Amino acid sequence: MPDDDFDDFEDFDDFDDGLLLALHYLEIGNERQALAALDRVDAAALDEPAYWLLRTSALRELDRTDVAVDAAKRGLALDPDDVALLHSLGIAELDRDRFTAAERALTAALRLDPDDPDLHAHLALTLARRGQYAQARAEVERALVLEPDSISTLRVRAQVAFLAEGDAATVRAYAEDLLRAAPGDQIGHAILGYVSARKKDYTRSARELAGAARLNPGNHGIAAGAREARVLAHPILAPVRPIWRFGRWRAYFVYLALFIALAAAHQTLLRLILAGIWITLVVLSRAAPPILRRLERRKYGG
Repeated sequence: MPDDDFDDFEDFDDFDDGLLLALHYLEIGNERQALAALDRVDAAALDEPAYWLLRTSALRELDRTDVAVDAAKRGLALDPDDVALLHSLGIAELDRDRFTAAERALTAALRLDPDDPDLHAHLALTLARRGQYAQARAEVERALVLEPDSISTLRVRAQVAFLAEGDAATVRAYAEDLLRAAPGDQIGHAILGYVSARKKDYTRSARELAGAARLNPGNHGIAAGAREARVLAHPILAPVRPIWRFGRWRAYFVYLALFIALAAAHQTLLRLILAGIWITLVVLSRAAPPILRRLERRKYGG
């Protein structure tokens, strides 16, 4: 759940007991019980925007984003200027890749509260997901000026840098800044793993993504990334990994150049050995990963 979700509930004493119970369940990460508590509140609570904010937050965490969007809109029908609901709607739209709708909701919230760093951060992430990296970086900078130590902003800064395919050292530094502030942040650990995978360092990537997956086994995307990295880090693929790092096409042209040079030198035996090694590596790189993936699924499921 985003760090700012509970900042919007400033006066807990005004809450119905059922809403307080739902809020408690959300704070401890039990979203199903939060929804159950909301289902038991008095009908009058349904006229409170806070009810729909709590419901939206719980549904988002359960990846029921379509229903979360509907809940946020029902709350906004009661109060169109509720910043927290606009914020939650924007995140829910982002979760289902509706970037235009997400940007519209977050921009509306910023018009009402231009000094909220988390709104700027989530707008930055929306813009980055749309490929508008320069605008995304500008929003991150605005968020950092407003609150330099915001966990949400540090997380989004690392995400934006990764999505923009920035310098690997910079992305890693941003992720490490985030993890110094929040050592258990799953996204921070995952970004480290994905940066290593992008550099074709699959052994390191497998270790980093496994650590990220352990923090929240319910995140299926990160779990899938950890499995794939584990496959590519398998010892049987050790002879192939240097070629992946060097680049398949570059390796092919080096092989071709060597093959032609050996032919010109009339080194038939060496040509045969080189061809045998190359064919073995090609077969290994194509055949081994699918077999290893099947073994992974059989062992771990999914």
